[in-house]
Amino acid sequence: MAALQECEVLVMTRKKSKDTVTVQILLWLGVVLFGALALFYENALLFLCLDVPCVVGSAVYALARRGRAIFVNEYGIESVSFFSVRRVIPWECVVSYSEKIKRGEYYIDCRRSRIFDDDDSGWCEDSFRLKITLSTGWPLYVSNNFTEYKKFKKILREKGIHRIKKKK
Repeated sequence: MAALQECEVLVMTRKKSKDTVTVQILLWLGVVLFGALALFYENALLFLCLDVPCVVGSAVYALARRGRAIFVNEYGIESVSFFSVRRVIPWECVVSYSEKIKRGEYYIDCRRSRIFDDDDSGWCEDSFRLKITLSTGWPLYVSNNFTEYKKFKKILREKGIHRIKKKK
């Protein structure tokens, strides 16, 4: 059975991350604090100089982080970004793909949070990235911080796209 049925579209968007939420919280705390400071000094110019950049920064950060989406259908791959252009790649242009693992950092807290886990190592946050090689020469990168990453890899295998294994 194929991973995608006829006329079905696989939509891949970025997953929510703790870092994104933290940055948004910090930006909105800045808005509240600078707003209180502007009220305390009764200065509207202070509000405009400090609060407006935080609000605009929060909106731009949210759009940039969640702005890229990848659509996969029976005809090809379409990459859409909020700040750039729409890129359509037919399956005929996809030559091969390779997967790269990037080891995360060592976190003491990661080890402590695994109370019932037998693995006592502190390594966590491994990331994977697919590099899709195209006949046009421009690669397309898709990382595992996108939803449906595993299903996308399955579609590549079913389409008969050659996988390049890294030499050790």
